Amino acid sequence: MPVRTLAATAFAAITASASAGIVGFVEDFPTGDANWRGATDAVPLEWSALGGPDGAAYVTSVFDLSGTSAGGFPATVIRASASQDASGGEYVGNWLAAGVTGVSFWFRHDLAEPIQSSLRVAPASNFPGGSAFSFTSIAAGEWTEVFFDLSAASPQWVSFSGTSYEAVMSSIANIQIGFLVPEDLAGTATVGRFDMTDFMIVPAPAAGIAILAWGLGHGSRRRAAP
Repeated sequence: MPVRTLAATAFAAITASASAGIVGFVEDFPTGDANWRGATDAVPLEWSALGGPDGAAYVTSVFDLSGTSAGGFPATVIRASASQDASGGEYVGNWLAAGVTGVSFWFRHDLAEPIQSSLRVAPASNFPGGSAFSFTSIAAGEWTEVFFDLSAASPQWVSFSGTSYEAVMSSIANIQIGFLVPEDLAGTATVGRFDMTDFMIVPAPAAGIAILAWGLGHGSRRRAAP
């Protein structure tokens, strides 16, 4: 059985008794882009049926770095918006009540330098939002698993838009995945490709630890681009 199938089976079993929908959410884009978008809601993603970390489907955002600046806000390259009915709205709701403690996904890019990923979650109005930075370095051309610890005390959080953790996590409708633009590439005529798949919402701590432990033993992988 493929690693992805095993992972999905284990995840489903662990989360069967958890909060339905949000905690059990996994988007692996089996038939298309699931209404996820690129830098803005108006920018569609490319969809590939093959070539992901286990050979299956993934989505791609094409992003021009010429408008970025060194030390500026992270560049958003992939987003899920409730207004676009991304993934049928299955992830939308009160993440605090659902016991969400993190998200993970697989990411790949073709820039000349390693990057770090960013994440922003927000309500339908898109404000206030919570922003977090990953500590994982993502090398070019390699599928890399990225995990964001979204627990209240996580050191990955960098902002709650002047509000609180509880205020942000109690109403999530928009998800934005981006990256911290390397200083040498900021404002350059560089067009990068950013691939993503297997977006998963991690449940409460006990189940989350079990999932992570299972992944370390059976699913951890980092593969070069074909």
